[in-house]
Amino acid sequence: MSFTIADFISLLALVVVIWYTWETRRIRIETAENNRLLSDQINDLKKQEITRRRLIAPLFDYKSGGMNHSVGQYELHFANVRSRALSVEIQPPSGITGSISERTDVTTTSEAFQLLKVNLVGELLKNRSTSFGFALKYRDELGTLWKASYLWQQGRAVLEDLSMENEL
Repeated sequence: MSFTIADFISLLALVVVIWYTWETRRIRIETAENNRLLSDQINDLKKQEITRRRLIAPLFDYKSGGMNHSVGQYELHFANVRSRALSVEIQPPSGITGSISERTDVTTTSEAFQLLKVNLVGELLKNRSTSFGFALKYRDELGTLWKASYLWQQGRAVLEDLSMENEL
């Protein structure tokens, strides 16, 4: 059996193809791992940004309220304790109508904040022990849409959740 130049070239080509196949497989595996790591980093950055925005997002804190149970009307007062909110809307529960009758931007020498007067009207509100949920939706100065969900119980509005409506 003689080993010719053609045999040598064929053997060399086979070795090159095997090496090339092995290297491309290794590169594909590394690329997939790098893509996974990059995706994890992007997700971590998104979570950090959401957390950061939640810490500076406008937040309306319940301050006081007046209730007229005989006609089923509540007037709730909120103060924004963080950054400025734009386009504030109320989402009352079914059977109750809601409106924001006054929105005041207050600026003092040491701080700036907003006051809201929220009006709720409905038959459900004639019952003194009524418990219900409602939400305030608003945009922050970065354009993020926020939804602050409150629960009214025992004469007080308690913040249950603050969530971003539009994702990053």
